[in-house]
Amino acid sequence: MIDTISYPFLITWLIGTILSVTGFVHIAGPRGLREAYARFEFPPRFYLVAGVLELIAAALLAMPALRGWGIGLTGFISFGAVVTLFNHRHYMFAVPGIVLMVALVPVSLAVPHESHHLHYLSSAHVD
Repeated sequence: MIDTISYPFLITWLIGTILSVTGFVHIAGPRGLREAYARFEFPPRFYLVAGVLELIAAALLAMPALRGWGIGLTGFISFGAVVTLFNHRHYMFAVPGIVLMVALVPVSLAVPHESHHLHYLSSAHVD
C-alpha cells in the first residue's frame, strides 16, 4: 500500500499536520506566543487570526478539490511570517517558513487536474 502513495501526497499531509498543530497552539495562545506577537507590534489577539488561518489552510490541503486554495493560503501565511521575521532581524527563525514555501512546490503536484476525476474512499458501497 505504501508503494501507491506519492511523495507530493505525503508532503501535503505533513504540511497539513504541521499547520494543524501550529494552528491549535496559536488558538491556545501560550504566554510566550502572545508576548512575541506583542513585541512584533501585532494587534491584541492577532495570534487567534493566525491560528484560524492555519487551520483553514490545513483543511483545504486535506481536500483534493480545494488543495490549490490551501497551497495559496499556506504560501500567504508563510510569506507573511518570513517577512515579519526579516523585518525584526530574526533571520534564522525565518528558515522554517522558507523551507515550508519551498515544500509547497512538490505539493502542487498533488493537486488534481481538471480532467482527473476525484475518487474518495467511502465505507458505503454504492451500486
